[in-house]
Amino acid sequence: MVFLVSGCAGIMTGKAREEDPRAARLAQEVRTLNQGLETVKGTGIIILVNGSTRQRFKIAWAALVPDKIRLTILETGIPVETIVADGEKVTFISHTGRHQRHTVKAPNPSLKSMVDLPIHIREIISLLSGKLPLEPFDQERLSTTIKPFAAKLLLSRKWRGIIGRVQFDTNDQVVEYEVVGRDGNLVYQVNRSEFKSFGSYLVPGTTLVKDPSGRTMTLQINNFYPDLPVKASVFALTETE
Repeated sequence: MVFLVSGCAGIMTGKAREEDPRAARLAQEVRTLNQGLETVKGTGIIILVNGSTRQRFKIAWAALVPDKIRLTILETGIPVETIVADGEKVTFISHTGRHQRHTVKAPNPSLKSMVDLPIHIREIISLLSGKLPLEPFDQERLSTTIKPFAAKLLLSRKWRGIIGRVQFDTNDQVVEYEVVGRDGNLVYQVNRSEFKSFGSYLVPGTTLVKDPSGRTMTLQINNFYPDLPVKASVFALTETE
């Protein structure tokens, strides 16, 4: 059981950025999405679709942004899998005996073997925090406006080219983000909808992640509790796990 467009950007100069204040403003909005959010607890749904196979689970998580999380996947209310990331390593625990507990000694490993998508643990943390899975960028420019969207922002890094494309709606809300690989091809696309306010934070109630092969992961956030204390022990394994 599976668990759970191209091209290089021209080099942008500081002067070019100054000549496009809207691009600079939108880029700053992207960088500061839910800025200040350090901890979050939440519950929701994850739906995985690969061809004719569709799986639906409940999820519960506690996270310390950007690199620590305890994520539990449940089926009919019973835990089936727990993922624990402490910023240095990630441990995968099966509660059903599907696999032995194993640890990946890397701060940001891929979860493709679990969700069939080329996504990493820190990107999951970003999505469950209402943020974008951004790579560092130092250049931005606006692309052609496409109705009903207000703007499309191309993010790039010097000597690398385009690393992401951000689509805004007419209210300058981020509704789509495309992750672009080093080869210039699409890695996956993120669609954000059904926005909800939780305190001072705005998060998408539904996030759809889709790769070029059509495989998808949908994250539905039902409850979102920001800025609550999260003990370090949450990200440590117990003897019984």
